[in-house]
Amino acid sequence: MHFGGGSLVPITLILLNIVECFSEASKIKFSRLEKWNPPANNYLKFNVDRSVRGSLRCASIGGVLRNHLGKVLCFFSYYVRMQDVISAKILAIARACDLYGSRLDLLSWSLTIACDSKTAVEWVTSREIEGSIHKQLILHIRDSLKSFGQASVVYCHRASNSFTDNLAKNGSKGFDGCEDVLRWSE
Repeated sequence: MHFGGGSLVPITLILLNIVECFSEASKIKFSRLEKWNPPANNYLKFNVDRSVRGSLRCASIGGVLRNHLGKVLCFFSYYVRMQDVISAKILAIARACDLYGSRLDLLSWSLTIACDSKTAVEWVTSREIEGSIHKQLILHIRDSLKSFGQASVVYCHRASNSFTDNLAKNGSKGFDGCEDVLRWSE
């Protein structure tokens, strides 16, 4: 999908940067992941984030799915038009649920979705959502988590989410002509 009239050169550079980031991420050793906390052996961890660009409040979401060894299994970066911060965070959690649920080969693993917004985590895990503008999305997330069995959404410190933060920032360039990115490792 193409969002604007930008030239192919910036788009190509952005995509090459993301592809390079992905290929390097799959080679990362724990020494380079000092701030990222790996999940338990039988878990996968999906870190998600959002980026809001400038006063226009143009938002994007990003996420990275890793196993307990730190191997990147999937990453995404999407421009989501104008969203408030909490809406974008909740949307990133929902996208992680959808991607995880779309792969039958992953469903035997337990899942942790980590987000650096306490408010978004509270909204998704709280029982009180009546009257919330996010009600439909939150119910979708909760239903997805139940169907996965062993799955949860947890708060993580912002410093442990830097790779995902960069993916989200890439997506916020979407209105400048950047394309959405979704990659699965082989």
